[in-house]
Amino acid sequence: MKKYLNKLYIAVIIVVIAVAGVFFGFKNSDDRNFQLAKNIDIFNSIVKELDLFYVDTIEPNKVIRNAIDGMLGALDPYTNYFPEEEQGELEQMIKGSYGGIGSFIMYNPKRKRSVISEPYENMPAAVAGLKAGDILLEIDGKDLMGKNDSEVSEMLRGQVGTSLNLRVERPGIDKPLNFTLVRKSIQLPTVPYYGVIEDSCIGYINLNSFSGNPSKEFKQAFTDLKKSKGITSLVIDLRGNGGGLLSEAIEIVNFFVPRGKTIVTTQGRTKQAEGTYKTLREPLDTEIPVTVLVNNGTASS
Repeated sequence: MKKYLNKLYIAVIIVVIAVAGVFFGFKNSDDRNFQLAKNIDIFNSIVKELDLFYVDTIEPNKVIRNAIDGMLGALDPYTNYFPEEEQGELEQMIKGSYGGIGSFIMYNPKRKRSVISEPYENMPAAVAGLKAGDILLEIDGKDLMGKNDSEVSEMLRGQVGTSLNLRVERPGIDKPLNFTLVRKSIQLPTVPYYGVIEDSCIGYINLNSFSGNPSKEFKQAFTDLKKSKGITSLVIDLRGNGGGLLSEAIEIVNFFVPRGKTIVTTQGRTKQAEGTYKTLREPLDTEIPVTVLVNNGTASS
């Protein structure tokens, strides 16, 4: 009887602990939801107070966008918000293209301004008459003094079909020149260069993005190096590769890994974010030695 009571006490204690765990789990969840709702109410009140009493008239879209960017910036560099008007630009970025004028630019430290380096043939910059060496002064009336290449490139990009006004200084001409350009879809190659390292049988492929259709370009480059150059090893250069589509990265790995092998697993807070990705095709070459070059600009690789 005593043993039975001891077992009963133990069972009761276990049940009490389990119930307490569930209770505290709900309590923690309720507390978290309360804190979330409370802080959203506070934020909403602050925006309303600013709109009513701030000395200058605020721009709601700009103020709230800055608040969102600040919140996401406190998390990590890769969590970003794309509003509705930027959805087209996001889609173009994923596809490996963007709306722009079609020109390389370089920063001139002496002038503290960016300079047109090479307009692409038949692209808006070349069609409008921009030339290599043109110094960029203004974009839509905004002075570009001191802005680096990334900042200027961001200003030059936008929705396909939208226009921008560009003011430049051309060496040898006294007065600034004004151009109106219409942005066009610019499709950049994801494999800008491949070849053989001098005096060797080492192939080299520069892969600058996993957006668009890089697996197709990579396969063409690798096949050409194998058949026409007879390479016996390969260097894949991912320096400065900003990432892109996971499916494309897996496809490229599949060129060198047997079918059915697990390449990567993803984990997240929800079941939907979890996944296991395996190679689905027969490889091109599982024997060739491969070296991968990366740097601090390499992402998702």
